[in-house]
Amino acid sequence: MVQYCFQCTEYPCSLYKKNSRAEYVITTRYVLSDFSKAREKGIRWYQDELEKRAALLRYLLENYNDGRKKQFYCLAVQLLDESVLSGILRSVEEEGKGSSAEEKKNVIQKLVSRIKKAAEQEGISLKLRGRDTAS
Repeated sequence: MVQYCFQCTEYPCSLYKKNSRAEYVITTRYVLSDFSKAREKGIRWYQDELEKRAALLRYLLENYNDGRKKQFYCLAVQLLDESVLSGILRSVEEEGKGSSAEEKKNVIQKLVSRIKKAAEQEGISLKLRGRDTAS
């Protein structure tokens, strides 16, 4: 039974060969390389990796979401190395979470700024590509 696309004998099929550049909910930029890692390292490793990322995303949304960061955090967790994100989060938390609304806002801005900088250093865009940028 095929549970993941990369287990199929027809993988990568025409769905992946289209290489659509438009993204509306999640990014598909690294799906082929992610599936390649899963194939090499095994399903358990892949599931563990997804679980770590999901836990990190939940934590970010529960503690650092000002109501406008869901898509940003989703992309960051999906595209950046988990250890890089965890390191950024630890450094921000060591500096203090802040209790007042203004302090919380400053902490969120600092976190977002550091995540953007890490993404920029890796050449990663933390924005979904819409129809107008599709090729």
